[in-house]
Amino acid sequence: MSIIEWTTRIIKGNATGTGWITLPVELHIETSLGKWYDIKFTTNKKETFILTLKLLKQKNVWGFYIPKSLCTEHNLITQLVSLTLQPSEYFPTKISADKRIRLPKSVVECLNIKENELYEVQLNIHDKIFHEVVLITKIDRSSRTAADELYFTIRIQDIPTNTKVKVKMNKKLEQLISDKNKSSEDKVYLPNLFPDGVIGKLNHEKMILFLGNHKPVVTPILLDITDLIHYFGCYYADGTKSGYGWSISASTPEQAVYYIIKYKSIISQPNLNFQLTYTLRPSVKDDPPLIKKRLTNLWFEKAGVEISQDRVYILQSSIQHASEEIHYLSHNPIGSLRIIDNKGLTLELHVKLLRYVENFLIQTNNKNLLWQFICGVMEGDGSVGGGKKRCRIHITCKKSDKLVPKILTKLGIYQVYKEYVKGKNVLEISFGLIPILENILVIQKLLFKYYPKRRKTFIKRLLNLPSVLYILREREKLSHFALIPLKENSLLNDAILISRLKELRMELTR
Repeated sequence: MSIIEWTTRIIKGNATGTGWITLPVELHIETSLGKWYDIKFTTNKKETFILTLKLLKQKNVWGFYIPKSLCTEHNLITQLVSLTLQPSEYFPTKISADKRIRLPKSVVECLNIKENELYEVQLNIHDKIFHEVVLITKIDRSSRTAADELYFTIRIQDIPTNTKVKVKMNKKLEQLISDKNKSSEDKVYLPNLFPDGVIGKLNHEKMILFLGNHKPVVTPILLDITDLIHYFGCYYADGTKSGYGWSISASTPEQAVYYIIKYKSIISQPNLNFQLTYTLRPSVKDDPPLIKKRLTNLWFEKAGVEISQDRVYILQSSIQHASEEIHYLSHNPIGSLRIIDNKGLTLELHVKLLRYVENFLIQTNNKNLLWQFICGVMEGDGSVGGGKKRCRIHITCKKSDKLVPKILTKLGIYQVYKEYVKGKNVLEISFGLIPILENILVIQKLLFKYYPKRRKTFIKRLLNLPSVLYILREREKLSHFALIPLKENSLLNDAILISRLKELRMELTR
């Protein structure tokens, strides 16, 4: 409709001092009762006011109530005013202390809003604009005489509360439901993981997921699992699987950068915080504040993560004497970073995706993908063994772990790996040279990729082995005992293997 103009007087709307502006009968055809309008009026004193008001009916007369406070402060009753009126995109209301906004009955009826629908809303609070996707919820008053009410809750942290707000219901979101036909062997349609969730389609790639009392998360609608196999191997080793929030540990800045990138490919609106744990050795005499400052600066420089110094925890080493430090080989000089998202739904999503990955790996015979997962596990639970004259790979896991042994069996190395019991609930799986050489393509690319010190140790030990030097034609003789497995597995004249080993050597010189 076009802008409506007319002139009238403000009269008393009731006995309390509230004002009333009457809408002429000839203008009824251009307006609708119960709808909200932006009204601008100017008094004969040249004062101008702009209000958003609902068109109401009082004793067969249509018009608008003017707030008592405004009428009293500016002595508006009986004043002649010139008005313009046009439909408002907003309706005025109040945001409560717990960030709830109740929907007026007129708005609910006009837009036919129902419980569990999702809307994009725009809020104007003191001329500051906020945007949010909200879930419509019902206040159940079935046990009382009052009618049910619909409302939504705002999740924006720094939004003002207990104040007036103008609300615009931008649009209703299309909802997504579980559909098994939209998943394939290597792609997961995320609504299938949450049949009880309320899921809105933000665009052709993204969705927003509401589930119970959890804060919602924004994720892709479709995820290619093959792009996440290695990451979920890392999460399998070092990520939380239960509790109130999601987290994963990074021992190096390279791991931290990689984990955050992959996390962001799943969670589109990241909300991360960081915690650093550092073990203090007896020989270190620096004061804790200096250590904290050095560590936070290092992690920011290397990984771009900002760690509050009150989130750096310094632990005392169990070593009693500095002379014992020679045996303290596992010490991490930069500490261990915990990457944290406190949303419970982030945790639940990761756990469901991990289970999906596990089922996928059990069913697939793709050795490349199986090795990707194992290399991911070894980012957290792997190590290089065998001493300076041998090269073995160790994986530490729980005795109850069935997945890692099952994958190693599928990879065909079940006959060569050995198990060592390290503790009551800890198992160490170890395998050596032949499986490493047979799977050099993926191992060269991914093994300890984000743990530079461990990767360098692995490459040095591998390239110094007599068998490897013989394969590279840098050693003329090899014992009969060492030569037999190389011949049996056709590893002596493998051009691809030789090329990959040379690339590893070049990597050491970079």
